Amino acid sequence: TLPALPATLGRKRSRYWYKMKYMLRIEILFLVLFISNGIFGQSLSGEVVYDYKLKLNDVVIPREASLLFTDTSAVFYHSRGKGIVAIDIDGRQGGPLMSYTSGPEHNGMSVIDFYRKDNLGHTFYTNLNSNQMTAREIIYFRSFMYEEPEIPQQEWELLDSTKTIGDYTCLAAKTLFRGRNYFVWFTPEIPLPFGPWKLNGLPGVILEAADEERRIVFTARAIQLGLKNKKLKKITPPDRAKRVISFAEFQTIHWKEQLRVNRVVESTADRVSEYNEISRHRTMEIFE
Repeated sequence: TLPALPATLGRKRSRYWYKMKYMLRIEILFLVLFISNGIFGQSLSGEVVYDYKLKLNDVVIPREASLLFTDTSAVFYHSRGKGIVAIDIDGRQGGPLMSYTSGPEHNGMSVIDFYRKDNLGHTFYTNLNSNQMTAREIIYFRSFMYEEPEIPQQEWELLDSTKTIGDYTCLAAKTLFRGRNYFVWFTPEIPLPFGPWKLNGLPGVILEAADEERRIVFTARAIQLGLKNKKLKKITPPDRAKRVISFAEFQTIHWKEQLRVNRVVESTADRVSEYNEISRHRTMEIFE
């Protein structure tokens, strides 16, 4: 008879085979769905509408976002519309006037954030064939367009958890990206590697994502497969901005403009208020 394995080695082998079995299950599911799509000869397309929430201290700033995708490209955008939005320390939203009436010298509450919306908003276009991402972002009140050197890549760790979002079974994964730890739910039932913002690369569309502090949260509230031509035509790179810059320039501007916003916020903050340090928040992307 063979000697018994040491208990520690047995546990290591058990964990190893458990992980391998889980990975194999994901790969088989992805392969079956991919083959099924090919058999029917149909290209996959769809739209996910997200509730996007950005949290500054205890104030939640809601925005609406959408992801449009085909089997080769996708466009994600948020904050489309018109005008300037200001948010005070109680979470109330207003227009430009709120910025001027806030602070201790006026009769308003301290403004902690304000941003401009236009008909393109913040747009992120991904093309799998060219390995390209083109982005357009509004920093402070100016719009900038740039290209990432390639589609941003995340190193995902798959987790043994499942849940249902809408009509879709989702699996869990986590990653560290641009200074934040993200936890996401993706569905292999839509076997395309897209997600909100710059999160991508999983064998299924990401329907929910949040950083570990839940300061940035994307939650799908509507999912539709099969896009009509009108929406398919929207899956294109952004085509205009105030300035076209390099990705390195974007990183520098991103940081400098955040410092300027901080100074504006501090200048309107009530000096005796508990919120007078509220402006020291981090940006969505943290470039070290």
